[in-house]
Amino acid sequence: MARATWAAILCALALVSACGESGDGDANLSGCDSSLATCNESLNTCNANYSSCSSSLATCSAGTATAADVLTGKTFSSGAGLGVVGSVPAGAHISGGNGLQTITIPNGLYAGSTTTTANDTNLTAGNIVSGVSIFGVAGTQPPAQSLKTGQTTSYAAGDDGAVQTGVALSYTDNADGTITDNNTGLMWEKKVKQDGTLDGTNLHDADNLYQ
Repeated sequence: MARATWAAILCALALVSACGESGDGDANLSGCDSSLATCNESLNTCNANYSSCSSSLATCSAGTATAADVLTGKTFSSGAGLGVVGSVPAGAHISGGNGLQTITIPNGLYAGSTTTTANDTNLTAGNIVSGVSIFGVAGTQPPAQSLKTGQTTSYAAGDDGAVQTGVALSYTDNADGTITDNNTGLMWEKKVKQDGTLDGTNLHDADNLYQ
C-alpha cells in the first residue's frame, strides 16, 4: 500500500478520535490540530519501520530452502513463502541386511548420534583364525597345519616316516563310488578290485585303462 494512503488512514483515525463526528467546531478543531501532530509522528515511525520490513522481506525471499529441505514440523521462510512447514523426516538408526556390502540410507535429517550397523551371520569367532580380530570379533579357529604324508616307514633320520608331523589323513566313503577328503574337501573316485584283470562292466575297476 502507498505511503500516502497509510498517512491518510492514520490521519483520518486521528481526526475521528480527536474531533468526533459532532460538537463545538472551535474546541474540536483545536483538538484536531493537536492530533495532527501526533498523526504525523506516527506516520514517520511507520515509514521507518516499512523500510526495515522491506529490507527483511527481501532477505527472506532470497532464501532457497523448500519444504523438502527442512525437518518435518519445523517452519521457515524463504523464496518458497512465509511460515512454510518442513517435510523432511527425522532419520533413525539403521540395521543392514545380512551380508550386505552396501546399505541404502533413507532420506531424512540425521542427528550426530544416529548409527548404521552392518550385519553378517558368518562373522563368528569360529570362522576367524586364532590371533586375528575382525570388527571386534576375536578368532578361535586354530591356524591351518600341514597334512601328514601317510608315510609310516622311516628310511632316513628326520624323514616323514620318522617324524610323522601334521594333521592325520581322514576320508569319508560316500557309498556312491566317491571318497571325500575330510581335510581338504576334495572328492575322489573310489577304485576297487585291483586284481590285474580288466573289468569293463565296472567303471571303478582299478585295472581299467582310460585313453
